[in-house]
Amino acid sequence: MSWGLYMDREKLLKQFKYGYVLIQGTEQMMELDRFCRENMELLCKDLSLAFDQLIDRTKEEQTKHPEKNIFCISMSVLRSRYVEKDGRVKIFAYDESFYLDSNAIWTEWDAEILFKHLWELEDGLQPCLRNFKGEITHNDLKNIILTEYVPYLIRYITEIARVALRKKNIHGLSKLKVTDDFCITAGEYKGSFDEIYITETFSDENQEFGKILEINKEKPIEFFCKVYKNMKLRNFQLIEMNFTKSNFYNMDMSDSNFDGGLFLKSCFYNCNLKNTSWKEALLFDADFSDSDLSGGDFTNSIAPITKPNLFSRMIFSLIGVDFKNTNLTKANFTGADFQGADFREAILKDTVFMETKLTCAKFKKESLRYLELTQEQLRGIQIYN
Repeated sequence: MSWGLYMDREKLLKQFKYGYVLIQGTEQMMELDRFCRENMELLCKDLSLAFDQLIDRTKEEQTKHPEKNIFCISMSVLRSRYVEKDGRVKIFAYDESFYLDSNAIWTEWDAEILFKHLWELEDGLQPCLRNFKGEITHNDLKNIILTEYVPYLIRYITEIARVALRKKNIHGLSKLKVTDDFCITAGEYKGSFDEIYITETFSDENQEFGKILEINKEKPIEFFCKVYKNMKLRNFQLIEMNFTKSNFYNMDMSDSNFDGGLFLKSCFYNCNLKNTSWKEALLFDADFSDSDLSGGDFTNSIAPITKPNLFSRMIFSLIGVDFKNTNLTKANFTGADFQGADFREAILKDTVFMETKLTCAKFKKESLRYLELTQEQLRGIQIYN
């Protein structure tokens, strides 16, 4: 192929990608996004059945071979499954040799209902190839979807798995014999993956942890993707710290300052967070279930659900912030963005939502009498009995 013909083909490929694929692809990803949000509970339950099978098989294997400890459970998406019109996702239980584990235990989750959005995209774009008179082929179309849209689907599968774990849809993990650094990952088979369950823990046994926090405030990389349990860290200055994807259990962090911090997909379960400050913090998909946030200050913090669009297809937040059984008495959300947040089970007494973005946020009807929401806010929220 001559250089000139190569350049012409590159121009046609760009024309096809940006004139056709991007528009239809974004529409299809919006539909996938909507489907996942509306059916999250069912998707999590379906996934949990596959995990149940894996856990049962692993327990059976460990009964026969007590020395076999599990290092990692990995949800693995093969790109070739898109080409083969096969929507199954493999879930492996590996020992410490990981991918080299010749006796890995596995099961499969049938995610065809998600993959079909890619197959429908391919079918919808097929007629557009006629406009390029053979210069752009069906193989080109498949390659574009493989490289640009399958990774996007993997992101959704990863988030569904994270929610399933977070909402305790997946049971029986505690019955397995695992290594100290056991984790659960989701992503592409032998490719990039995300840790969705971690066990590296700081607890009340770490007497010096408070000092470590103070000394290493300028090194936030030390603190994300960890588990923190049963500690008292009252009145700490943790400004602009990075606790992304960390889990906090039974912590007393009252009167502490988290201003400007990163808490993407972090969880606070049964924590004392009275009078804490979260000004301008990033809280995408954070979970404050069963915690006390009374007197908390969320002024100008950012935590909306995010949706795909023509210019950005990154998933920051699929389900929004969860305030299940959270005490938000006298909490201040002035100027914050909590679109899509779930306030249905929260205690909302004297809670301030002045100029707060609440589109698609969930509230119980009975709690609205305690709030002074504007008519615009009331039109945008979702109200439940």
